[in-house]
Amino acid sequence: MALEDLRIQYRDLGNRVLGSVKLVLAFVCGLALLWEFGSTQYGVPISAGEKSIIGLLDYFIIAVFLGKNVLTPLLSRDAGSYLKRNFVEMLLSIILVLFILTSTERSYEYPLIGVKLFAMIVYPYRVLVTVLARVRTNTPLTVAFSFLAIIIIGLLLFMLPKSTVSGDMKAVDALFTATSATCVTGLIVVDTGRYFSPFGQAVLLCLIQVGGLGLMTFMAFFSMALGRGLGLKQEMLIKDTLSLEHRFGLRHVIVFILTMTFVVEAAGAFALYFTFPFPPGYSLGAKVWFSVFHSISAFCNSGFSLFSTSFMTARTHIPLNIVAAALIVIGGLGFVVNYNILSFLRARFRRKKRFTFASKETGLAKLGQFGVHTKVVIITTIILLAAGTFCVYLIEAPRNFGYDSSKVKLGPGEKLTASFFQSVTARTAGFNTVDIGPRFEKSESSPHNSDPELITKGLAPATQLLVIILMFIGASPGSTGGGIKTATFAMLVFVIIARLRNRNNIEVFKRTIPQRVISNGFVVVIVALSVVLISTMLLTITEEGANFISVLFEVVSAFGTVGLSTGITGSLSVAGKITIIVTMFVGRIGPLTLMLAMSRQEIAKRYEYPEEGIMIG
Repeated sequence: MALEDLRIQYRDLGNRVLGSVKLVLAFVCGLALLWEFGSTQYGVPISAGEKSIIGLLDYFIIAVFLGKNVLTPLLSRDAGSYLKRNFVEMLLSIILVLFILTSTERSYEYPLIGVKLFAMIVYPYRVLVTVLARVRTNTPLTVAFSFLAIIIIGLLLFMLPKSTVSGDMKAVDALFTATSATCVTGLIVVDTGRYFSPFGQAVLLCLIQVGGLGLMTFMAFFSMALGRGLGLKQEMLIKDTLSLEHRFGLRHVIVFILTMTFVVEAAGAFALYFTFPFPPGYSLGAKVWFSVFHSISAFCNSGFSLFSTSFMTARTHIPLNIVAAALIVIGGLGFVVNYNILSFLRARFRRKKRFTFASKETGLAKLGQFGVHTKVVIITTIILLAAGTFCVYLIEAPRNFGYDSSKVKLGPGEKLTASFFQSVTARTAGFNTVDIGPRFEKSESSPHNSDPELITKGLAPATQLLVIILMFIGASPGSTGGGIKTATFAMLVFVIIARLRNRNNIEVFKRTIPQRVISNGFVVVIVALSVVLISTMLLTITEEGANFISVLFEVVSAFGTVGLSTGITGSLSVAGKITIIVTMFVGRIGPLTLMLAMSRQEIAKRYEYPEEGIMIG
């Protein structure tokens, strides 16, 4: 018995030492990568002294990484099981050794970069999973902290000299941009295409991708790819992130989400490459990078653009408008709805039934039948798009979208296209083909004139109010967008209809909506309105002289993670930027998640007090 206790203590000590070695190795790998690729200003090579230090770090990484992967299987009680669980790690070790033995130059640096990335990402991830399994905390709080962690990483990366062309970025601007990218908002305080270097743009794109899908989705994928199972707590985290009601088929869901994301984004990049009217002088690499960047940005509903004027130069280009709108809508429908639609179409072509992975509550049912959630989301989306297009056209067509008809004359087709695109993009996308607010520019005929010329008055106040409503509603549950969500808005409409019909139950498509869903819906709306009102009040205090409708527009755009602006974002004070940062964060994690994260988990009571009514209205 004493010998067995000694073995257990020895094994625990070995695991703690191994965990410490992995964390140290991850830190050194991260330090080496950042020093090598981000320590100097864009366009400036690193010095010879720095190269020698990085070389010493590389030797340390090689020694520790290979030493760990040689000694650990030898000391393990089941070497075969260890090799199976750590297949990727052992494969990297073999490739690295082969390059070291066969290369005459330092060609092993290329697989070493893969080793650094692996150690920097996977080792801390494994420690994080272990900690999450032991720490007692509610899942909404963990979801909130996951987004906060991504934002902090983005902040640190944007502060690197290589991230910007100038080599210097204010901390508050870096935090604002990191939050806007992670929360897939798209509000900017600097010109994305001109201010950030290619490295900074790549960091921005990674934040958009991870923020759009959620850190928990990638964590689950890493667990499966590395041959490790998904624990119950980890599945609950992913369920909360994706708005799924239970665990059935979760592995299949994760594979579908990532596969669909990259397939749609690749198809979108391909379509954008051949449809966008690129300015003269664009190289092949620049066109490919532009297409990939904007495809990911559109699918994740982030609204970041490498052009200062977003898509306004392609306002009349119908193919581009269709491609961008399709990416935005697909990303905004939600992965649950997309899975159900894809399964339904597959069944229609194959003419056979297959069982899907979810329940009535998530909108996924047996193939050939759309669940209530899917029907509500699709119908609500179509109605909002059609109504938004009609109202924008009705208001803006007579006034030429605020442009001077003598300088910019939009035809009926161009007005309809612009109306449709603004209706689509207001649903948390953030791209724009027309000016939202007034725009002034210096006249080309008299460049020395100090008074800028009014180019456009922007959208009418009525249109801006309409866009505010659409932004507040936002995308659908489980999607890359924000807002109170289409299903929540539809539920409120169903409640009103039921009350008008003097019915207590909310019945939709021959199904009764549970009372807890209705209660959650009202909580979402009330908290959302509270956040918007508080943020608007704070912004009117910090930004004296700003137009109220512009302030409200900015706040709702931040909360709905949209990214549209009347033009006041760049001129916000530090306090105003912090207010928008908090609003974007709350809008991304969701009002209900925020309330659950702040709440104290209590055991359900086994008793109820007598009822007594109060006067309403």
